[in-house]
Amino acid sequence: MTHADNTVKALETERYKCMQDVMKIAKTLLKEDGSHMPILFMFHKDKNYVIPMEFTEDNKMEQMRKMRLAAKKTGARACLLITEAWVASFESDETSDEQAFIEGQVPVRDHPNKREALSMSWEIKLDNEIIKGVELLHFHRDNDGTVITDKTVRSIDSFQGNMIGILS
Repeated sequence: MTHADNTVKALETERYKCMQDVMKIAKTLLKEDGSHMPILFMFHKDKNYVIPMEFTEDNKMEQMRKMRLAAKKTGARACLLITEAWVASFESDETSDEQAFIEGQVPVRDHPNKREALSMSWEIKLDNEIIKGVELLHFHRDNDGTVITDKTVRSIDSFQGNMIGILS
């Protein structure tokens, strides 16, 4: 099967349908509660795990290492990571200053055009290939802190971020 065939197949799985349901609930919780705690869902053949995560600026890479190890040890076939994130989009003709953000040398939280988003990144293992996708629900807060949601951006295989590659 080609990568395109596997992508279509991944989007038709029960695991992905379950992830879509979870993502809908996550969006509702963000609006109602004003925030969303980081949480990892791991899907296996016979059981699923829900793992609360705790990210700080200092422990992101260590937490990523732990998520990869847990997925490997348990034989996860799919995962969904939901967390709030700072996001910024970059054009292909960025200056060298912008390149530092793209390469992760400077945190996105320090980018002048950053936006808040609920990041829902997922991975599904099919036929020895891992299909990856993300949904970003952009939002902002009004003066009293109420979350106002903007657009949702969906992407498959064409995005970058620190929290990708859990099943790799």
